[in-house]
Amino acid sequence: MLYLFAFICILYFSKYFLLAVYSRRQKKNFLKNQQNKKECNTETLEEIALVKDSFRKKLSRWLNGYVQHELMMLGKIPSQKYRQFVLKKVYGMGIAKNVVIYGDFEIMAPWNITIDENTIIGNLSKLDGRNGLHIGKNVNIGMGVWIFTNQHDVDNPYFACRGGYVCIGDDRS
Repeated sequence: MLYLFAFICILYFSKYFLLAVYSRRQKKNFLKNQQNKKECNTETLEEIALVKDSFRKKLSRWLNGYVQHELMMLGKIPSQKYRQFVLKKVYGMGIAKNVVIYGDFEIMAPWNITIDENTIIGNLSKLDGRNGLHIGKNVNIGMGVWIFTNQHDVDNPYFACRGGYVCIGDDRS
């Protein structure tokens, strides 16, 4: 029985170890792309269709989906301290003191998000850190607010993506 418990613990914590390694790698790639000033992927649909999926691309897509699933499940956990611990230590999200993140959130690319002191993120909020997101001090983001840093360009015939860094300043009141 003890061996079964140990095996389950190893599986559980190895999941967080793999998520932490993935998050650090994504953060490193993001910073490298920022230095090279790379734009969003603007491949046309024809170019995408012609590219044969390699194993590496398939694995990357699977990992992205798995990380997104784990982040969605994290938003359902009732313990706020546990959620913040995992976001900080596993995903590398910058969370300062006295930050409250309520449940049922959805977060994309938390390794590119920083939240300053005394900030509140409401229920059902969506935060997108794909191009970087900074939320200042004493900010209250209400229930159901969606903040995106990347979107599709409706004027582009191929519906290419575009986006940029989002910074929400400090509340001085």
